[in-house]
Amino acid sequence: MKWEETPDGLVREFGFKTYVETFGFAAQIALVAQRLNHHPKLIVEYNKLRVETLSHDVGGKITERDHKLAAAIDALQLPAGKQDADELRMIKEKVKKGKGKDKKKKLEKMKKKLNGS
Repeated sequence: MKWEETPDGLVREFGFKTYVETFGFAAQIALVAQRLNHHPKLIVEYNKLRVETLSHDVGGKITERDHKLAAAIDALQLPAGKQDADELRMIKEKVKKGKGKDKKKKLEKMKKKLNGS
């Protein structure tokens, strides 16, 4: 899911493998938010993080500040497990479509890496 405009503001959810990865990414967002002086609502669950941002100083509307914060969050480095999971999903899609016969080996390698083997 990319950023979505909702009544709660500009919203995006991130998924992770562990609580530590989830909270670590939330901490990265907090540092960026502090630097930009624009602080989003962060909802942390075990392996999910929901980010909601809107500008209270203009009546709770989405402004350019929210879009800048969203872009800064998108630029953060996601934990390796999250990146690997995304890459694995893309490879699986290619293999299903028959566009990646040589990708089957990489798919198996990614599965082992994600499972800690």
